[in-house]
Amino acid sequence: MELKTSFRAARKNQGKAPWCVDTRTLLGKNGSQNFFQTKADAANFINHYSSELVISDSASHKWNMQTLCDRYLALIDLEFQRGERSRSSLIGTTRFINQVLECSLEGKPLGNWMVIDIDKGHIQLDLMDQLRFGGVKDGRSQKTMLNIMGAVNGLFEFAKTMRCRTHNPYDGVKVKGHPGEEFQKKLLDPETITPENIAAIIGAMDQRWKVITNFAANTGLRQGELRVLTWGDIFFDKNIISVNKAMKHLENRIGAPKSVAGKRDVPFTKNLKKQMQEFYIANGRPGDDELVFPFVPGEGTRHAHFSRAKGTVMNKKDFLSAVHSACDVAGIQRITWHALRHFTASLLLAKMDNSKWAVSGRLGHAQRSTTEDIYGHIIPSKKVEVEEDLIAL
Repeated sequence: MELKTSFRAARKNQGKAPWCVDTRTLLGKNGSQNFFQTKADAANFINHYSSELVISDSASHKWNMQTLCDRYLALIDLEFQRGERSRSSLIGTTRFINQVLECSLEGKPLGNWMVIDIDKGHIQLDLMDQLRFGGVKDGRSQKTMLNIMGAVNGLFEFAKTMRCRTHNPYDGVKVKGHPGEEFQKKLLDPETITPENIAAIIGAMDQRWKVITNFAANTGLRQGELRVLTWGDIFFDKNIISVNKAMKHLENRIGAPKSVAGKRDVPFTKNLKKQMQEFYIANGRPGDDELVFPFVPGEGTRHAHFSRAKGTVMNKKDFLSAVHSACDVAGIQRITWHALRHFTASLLLAKMDNSKWAVSGRLGHAQRSTTEDIYGHIIPSKKVEVEEDLIAL
């Protein structure tokens, strides 16, 4: 069965839009009558609607937004129960999706809208403003909006997976929001995060921290991923580093990476592989379950933390102390450890000809917009040969 247009003479006589497309012929009571001034407008609606309509055995094409959100949040909770998602991710995503459901379109609660009826214009022009200014005097910051709209993107990717529709209407949406103090802190000064400065910082460290920091600068692994990386995750024969877990500092436990996309294989650069093989031998050829970068009292820090056992998981302060001490010795403005990830991301963007998809996958970003909006402003024109390390010592 396919959608067709019909002409309503009575509506024409009343001065109302006369051309009708009745989606109830496909969706039953979940459908609706849609009226247009011209036959061409009605035909355009049918073309758009048909391109999104996916007939499946599960009848998910008949879902409304409330059903989609309920199913998506059930999946998020299941991922949390399986240890694939952190508690903070569960709480945040649930909060964001509920905020989305509080919105309305054309005077109708969003939850009552059919999933296939939502288009890019609804998100960019209507939902965006409601989410940005709803209950907030001056509007939410861009950082907050990125988080909220990231949940919206995930929701519609789930809709594609469940065959509610064939396209994600979020694709191409530009996130609004005032920069905000919080977001500005992430936009690091490009003059600070340069290859020369990073090399100087690494050069001011002791040998062990040189290896750790060079590894971070070349791979872009998050600090939580570095802290629990084991030798069994490093495959010298395949030239890859398997990222499959991370330290959840708020919960003080080892769990899955930050997102599903966080589980990834990161390729070795040529000099880094050699350095890590030497590091492996120098440390007595550790077993597969031993940490690659365990805690060692006093090394690279201002204080010797002898209250903690050697070989245990390092904490956030160990990394911050090491990089701050090195910055001070090198005479360079202090940076955070996470700045190394900014550095990696920006050089990868230049190295991969600004391919946001490729870099997002390498860094484990769930959204391409994260790569573009947060990291793309640093060192935009830097070119690095594909076969070379991002930074070589």
